[in-house]
Amino acid sequence: PPGASVGTGRSGGLLMGRVTAEGVEVVKLGVAMGRKNPTGHRLRFNERGILYGTVDGGVTVWPGREHEAITVRSFGVTSAAVSQDMRWAALGLRDGCVALASIAADSPDRGQPHKCGGHDEPVHAVVFSSKGKWMASAGYECWVWQW
Repeated sequence: PPGASVGTGRSGGLLMGRVTAEGVEVVKLGVAMGRKNPTGHRLRFNERGILYGTVDGGVTVWPGREHEAITVRSFGVTSAAVSQDMRWAALGLRDGCVALASIAADSPDRGQPHKCGGHDEPVHAVVFSSKGKWMASAGYECWVWQW
């Protein structure tokens, strides 16, 4: 369906997710989705099956039906990743910076994440390692970060 993304859930099964004005919809691959207009989010799933999406103004994480959406705001977002433990969001920015923010409910980072340089061109992709100790970012060159 338009605006949908495919990923894997915690058990390894394939999922399909989409965000509309009415909210988030995640179903098993092959199950029909409603006919609703998607938002402009570029959607992905993290390794635990958590749906997140980027727009120019930040990244939003939809941790499940029982939780409210979590938003980290930053302008010029070109890519994002959410750590497997749901503690961190990494944002790749149009100006070549990488921003890292805690996504805890009381974190001031969510309103203005810490930025660092690293690329001379826009960041095309960011990803966390499976154990969460490393993050890699790629523009026309690739950097690996440890924190």
